Amino acid sequence: EPEGGLRITTGKISINVLQSVNTLTQRMMWPKSAAEVTVDAGELNNGDYAGFSAFLGGYGFVGILKENGKFYVVMCARNVEKITQRERVFDYMPGQIFAKIQIKNPVMRFRIEADFSDLEGKTDFYIKLNKKWKKVGISHKVYYHLDHFCGCRYALFTYSTYETGGSAVFKDFVYDINQRDDIKIS
Repeated sequence: EPEGGLRITTGKISINVLQSVNTLTQRMMWPKSAAEVTVDAGELNNGDYAGFSAFLGGYGFVGILKENGKFYVVMCARNVEKITQRERVFDYMPGQIFAKIQIKNPVMRFRIEADFSDLEGKTDFYIKLNKKWKKVGISHKVYYHLDHFCGCRYALFTYSTYETGGSAVFKDFVYDINQRDDIKIS
């Protein structure tokens, strides 16, 4: 195992993060929380994703995708507001990609901020560039349905879309249950 990190290896072919068998989660705290993690995706296979999710049926995530030998930061989400309970539980579609940015170095620090204070959950996704946080993709609403009975959770994950066996290393997870207002987001 890597020093100071956790390696997660892909275990099956999956169409999206909900189908991944290699996912570690921690419940998000109400009314606000934030968490950060560094992901080293250098050992992913083509078609693999590794990242950090606001995990529930209507998930959102920021992560790294390896595609045709190149690495990309992606922000994906699944909107479940207008679908049936059956469609929420049995999801066989990939998430919608809202941002895709090519990167040279497959190591990235990610942050998710969650705000449930107005009883409508909202999550925002960030990457750290030049010591500053940059928002990636959209602000994503998270809806509470019984498909994931314990609510929205932070999740570390990897999954393969073509070939299993790729892996990523996760380091320096920080969980802030009292989301700081002093962080300057650009």
